[in-house]
Parts: sequence; structure tokens; C-alpha cells
Amino acid sequence: MNWLLLLCSLALAAALAAALARKTGHCAAERFWIFAVSLAAQPPVLAQLLTPFRLLAPGPWLALQACLALPLLFFLRPRSPRPRLPRLSRPSWPAAAAAVLIAAAALANLPLVTRAPINTWDEKNYHAPRAAHWMQAQSIQYFETANERENAYSVHAELTWFFWPVLFTRNPTAGRVLFSLALPLAAAGVWLLARRLGSSPAAAAWGAALYAAAPLSLFLARMLKPDHWSVFFLCGCAWWLAHALDADDTDGKRRALFWSGACLAVACASRFQVFAVLPGAGLVIWFAFRSQAKAFCAGLALACACSGLVFQLAANWGAYGTPAGSPAMAAYYTNPVEPSHLAAVAARAPLIFLDPPFLPWPAVRAALNSAAATWLNLTGGGRALAREDPARLWPGAYSFQLGPNATLYSTAGFLALAGLLAGFRRRARGAAAVWFMGTSLLFLTILLIRWQSADRIPHRFLLPAVALLLASILPRCGRLPASLGLSLALLTAWQPLGETWRLSRMWLTTPGATVVEIEYEPFAEISALVPSGSRILLFGMPSTRVYPLFNPRSGFSREVHHWGWHNWDGSRFRDLLARHRITHVVVEDDHFSTPDWLPPLDAGPLRHGLDSAPELERIALLSPRQRLYSAAPAGLPAATLRSLPESLPLLTAEAPLAFPAAGLLTPWPVESAGGATWTWLGSGEAQGLRLAVVSPAPGPAVLSLDAEPGFCRRAPLRTVCWRVNGGSTASSVMETRTRLRLPLSLAAGRNVVEVWVAEPAEFASPNGDARALLLRLHGGGIRPGVN
Repeated sequence: MNWLLLLCSLALAAALAAALARKTGHCAAERFWIFAVSLAAQPPVLAQLLTPFRLLAPGPWLALQACLALPLLFFLRPRSPRPRLPRLSRPSWPAAAAAVLIAAAALANLPLVTRAPINTWDEKNYHAPRAAHWMQAQSIQYFETANERENAYSVHAELTWFFWPVLFTRNPTAGRVLFSLALPLAAAGVWLLARRLGSSPAAAAWGAALYAAAPLSLFLARMLKPDHWSVFFLCGCAWWLAHALDADDTDGKRRALFWSGACLAVACASRFQVFAVLPGAGLVIWFAFRSQAKAFCAGLALACACSGLVFQLAANWGAYGTPAGSPAMAAYYTNPVEPSHLAAVAARAPLIFLDPPFLPWPAVRAALNSAAATWLNLTGGGRALAREDPARLWPGAYSFQLGPNATLYSTAGFLALAGLLAGFRRRARGAAAVWFMGTSLLFLTILLIRWQSADRIPHRFLLPAVALLLASILPRCGRLPASLGLSLALLTAWQPLGETWRLSRMWLTTPGATVVEIEYEPFAEISALVPSGSRILLFGMPSTRVYPLFNPRSGFSREVHHWGWHNWDGSRFRDLLARHRITHVVVEDDHFSTPDWLPPLDAGPLRHGLDSAPELERIALLSPRQRLYSAAPAGLPAATLRSLPESLPLLTAEAPLAFPAAGLLTPWPVESAGGATWTWLGSGEAQGLRLAVVSPAPGPAVLSLDAEPGFCRRAPLRTVCWRVNGGSTASSVMETRTRLRLPLSLAAGRNVVEVWVAEPAEFASPNGDARALLLRLHGGGIRPGVN
């Protein structure tokens, strides 16, 4: 039934967009762009109208959509014979070959959005969770969160192409499939723009294929990143602008400028970084269409309102005092306005486009890397900029190193660079306008956004500029043989397409249980303990990957409410418990690591306040530094196992003690050979053993471990430490293989036992194993009673 309602909603939206395109478009290309913009504007309009009443649900959505769409469809009904569909001529072989290559890129990506879970950091951190929050609150208004990205970043792409199908189906796969259409549509946008600028069909076709096959394009297409949607609508803006320059009558110019402004608004609503194109587009409008500029502004303003851009900018202003969101976060992600800093950034920028598709010769790579290092030394681009710390993984220290295969834009980047340089020569007005927009977007993006090598920033934010510059150079490539262009496209696509196919095969053959475990990481254990229908209060951080807590595999059946970024306040805590009827409290990291743009939290009072709250009962976890509390008696968790792990039994439990599923955490996998099973422990708690055991009542127990010293210390003496449920630490000393008997005091319900070796490793294992092998466990068991 939910899928049927989604199809009805999609059909209504498509029918209305098609009617508007048929009414106002004069040719097939015009109707295509009008249809795209009209379709993209409808979900945000509905969401904004339903939000004040908190009715953002499938029934009210479809009812309101029908009330708005049916009268408009009647008004837009054709009063004259409908325009005939253009007769499709047989495509040339270069166009057909390029279409096959683009289709291969889209199809190779399909298993990654249907079988692979939502697993990347940003997807779990804010792209997918914001849709779950909107469904939970039945509103797109701002919500309390420690992660400002969930509120402040551009939302149009997720709202329109992901949230819309997920709202009806409660199935993230439906949203991901619709969202993944951005890659072929962006390639189509590059093709249409190149044709509008006068490119030959063959050059436009293989240019679009180069865009779709670029490694960074395929990388961004695998996840809920809005970059391709912003490229698609920005190409629409440039197409209409070039169309206006070619129009002979004033009405035609006004109509083209109106739709150009509308496309630009949707592009900016999809990705805020596209705002950097506004100065370039504004100058083109000012000098070329000063008398018709009102039409462009009207389209821009109307689409800003319909796409939700005005709503979000106003909400940012109300919440943070600026339309760009939190001033502290914005300052962190933007370049300091310092000449030396900007000069270093400008020196690095050309190397983004030094990305050959295939470079298997080590001597050539070494020569190019040496030349790049010389360039960086001469220009100062290699020096560490503000917040670039080589000791930190993120945001990452800058370095340039060519590998055997391209990783960024490959041949499309070389052509975009050629388009940038060739734009200084005289050319047609339309191509000059597109070149100017692409150039201004390129330079402003590089100069405004702070370099973060670990996130490929600003590399991936240059995708819209690369698309515009690529389209602007394709009209000059008409004399190149089509076979040469297609050969370049195939050479470019060979490695990234192969990588995408390998990833697809990997996910298609990954066991279902492993897929679920990856999807629910880092809250896999908590998700197994917190049932559907629970209401969670999350003490998280800006980096918390909150998405698994919503329980997406069960139709987003859990609610998640945020504590925010606040120090402990007992009255506020009790108010949140009562207001949201909280059943569980989750702490993602009880150290509360602070990002660079937020004030630190005092973690001690937070931990003490939760531990001492009379409303809460703490549930022991294997996951280090995570905490779970129940606001009601937790009861006994499901416990059906008598040995762990099930496949390679290492530890056993005597009745009435038992193990919960996945109740064993070892630093390295359990090993087996010749009928024997063992595991290794390293040095310290991080490389120790963590075991969950369930007891029906409080009482003593004994954990027996058959252990012997490992190889990585000269002396055989080992100090074995253990504790239960984070309590006091006990220790025992051993020197030879022995049967350790560790007395435990168990509480009723779930208990976590930690065992580790106190001594550090002195040297590597003699057999070349890189692990710190300090203690070998051959097996053991836990039984009730005293030793």
C-alpha cells in the first residue's frame, strides 16, 4: 500500500511538471529543463506547507498534493493539440557508444544503492539522519542536536530525492535509487549544455561520458552527496542563459532568464557552495541583459521560496544569527583572509587537475611527483596551513602524490583546464558566458573553502565548475575524431568503472548479517539491546553517526532526541525525559571529544549525573566508552548461547549463566587449526578481551581461562587484570601456561567482564606478525559459584 501511495505521489508530481513544461516550453530541450525544475520544486513546497501543522506524513502529503495539483492540471490542460513528440533520429555511433558508457556507470552504481548499506561517515552523520528526524517530528523545522550540519547545511537534494520516497515506504533503498539518478542526469546536463553552445553531437557525447566516468564523479554517486544534483541544475541555469543570448525577441529573453534564475536557485538549494557562482552569473546578467534582469530575479526569487532555500536561510538566521549557519563552524571551514594562506592555496590548486587516467610507469610518476614537489617548494604551497597537523588523520596534512590510476577528474579535469585557458580567446557569447561562470565558480570555491585533504576538499566541491568549463571547451573539440574522444572516455572509465564493479560484486556477495552489522555501526550492540518503539535520548557529538539508532531496517521504528551540546543540567534532563517519554539514554563517547569550533563540555558532571540519576538503570556494554541506560527496569536480555563464538567455540557458560548473541569482543579474530581454538591478547585495555554474560540473579562466578605467555616480551611474567561492569580492578600474575581462575561478582541481568595484560610489548613477534602477542588464550568458561 505504501508503495502504491508513493507511485500516486510521483505520478501527480510528474503530471503537473509535464503539464507546465508542455504549456510553457517551445522545444524538447526547453520542456526537459522546465519539467526538471518544476518536479524538483514540488516536494519542498509540500513540506513547507505541512510543517507548521506537524502533518508531514504520507496521508496529509498526498491529500495536499492532490488539492494543489488537480486544479493546476485542469488550468494547464491543453486547449490546442498537444505538440507532437520529436521524431527521434537514429543516433550516431559516437553518441550511442557514449550513452552505453554513461549507462554502464549508472548500472554499475545500482548494486551499491540497493544492496550496500548506508555506511559512509557523512551519510550516517547528517545526510540520512535528517530525513529520519523529519519523519519523526513530521516537520522540517530545526531540532535540537549537537551536530549543526543536520540543520544548517543545504537540504533540497535529500528532501526531494531521498526523503520523499522514504516518507511513504520507510525504506531507504527507495530513496537511494531515486537519488542515484543524479549521475546520468548530470551527464545529460553537460551534453545538453555543450550542444546549446554549438558542440558537435559526437564531442558533446564523449564529453558527457568523460564527466560520468571521472573517478570523483563515480565516488560521489555512491552515496547521499548532492554534488551531481547541483551540477545538473547549474547546467540548466547555464543552458537557459546561453539560450537567452541567442534569443531574438524580448519575450524569449525574459522567459529564458526566468528559468535560468529558477535553475540557479535549485542548484544553490542543493549545495550551498554553488552560491559562489552568483557573482559571475550576476555580472553576465548585468552586462548582457540589464533591461531584462527583473525576469532573472523573479525566477530566482520564486524558486528560492519553492525549493525551501528561503525557509532554510531564514531558519539559519534565526538559530545562528547568520544565513550561513553557525559562525564558528563557518569560520572553521573557510579560508583565513591572509595573503600568505591564499597564495599557498592558489599554488596547490593547479595540481588538482594533474590527474592522468593511467600512469603505470614508475619513472614517469617519479618525475611528475618530483616536478610537483619542486613547484610546491618554490611557491610555498607545500607548507602546512592553519589547522593542518601531520599528526591528525582529519582534516589531514596536505601532500601530493600521483599513483598509477586517476583519483579525481582525470581526462575531464584536463579538458576543464583547457577550457579555462582557452576562454581567454575570443568565442561565441554563450560559450563566453558559461566560461565566465565556470571560472568565477572555480576560483571562488578554491579561495573560500579551507583545504581538508582527508575529505578531498575543495577537490570535490569543484565538480560544478569542472562541468561548466568542460561544456565550454567541447564546441572547440569538433575537429577531433570521434574515435579519439571515445578512446579517451574509455581509457578514463576503465579503472573507476572497474573499481565500482568490484565494489558492487563485493556487496552482492557479503553475507546479510555482515551487511546489517556494518549498517548499524557504531551502535550495533546498542541496537541489539534497544527494542523497536523505544525513545532514545542521545548524548552525542558533532561527529556522532546517529543514523543506526533510528532502526532503519525496521522502518525507522525508534525515535531519537538529542541532548545537544550542553553541560549537565539536572532539571533540563528530567524535562527532556518527561517531554519525549524517553525509554533509553545513549552516550556515544563518555569522553565527549570536542571539535575545533565548539566550546568543550565538562564530561565528568555528565557521567556522574547520568550514573546517579534515580530514573535510570545502566546496562553494561562491550563497546568501549559507550553507555546505555534504561529509564525503566531493563529485565533480562535475550540469552540463548552456551558458547562463544558460535562458529569457533572458545568460551563456555554453565547454566543458569548464558551469553547474549555477539557477546565476545577480542582485539583480533578467534583462530582455529587442528581442532584447537585460540585468541591473542595485546597490551592494555584496548587490546584486551571483553565478554558479556547474563545472570538471572546477583551472585559470585568464576571465569576460567587456559592462558600462556606470548612472544613479545623477554620475561615470561604477565600481569592479568580484570574487572566487572567498570568496577574495581583485580590482577593476577602468571609465568607459564596455567589455568587462571578469576573471581567475579555478577549483577542481575547483563554483565561485562574485561580482561587485559598490563605489560607493554618490547619487540615484534619473531615470526613477523605485526601484532603485540602478549597472552594466548586456548579456551575457558564461566560458571556460577565461588572458586
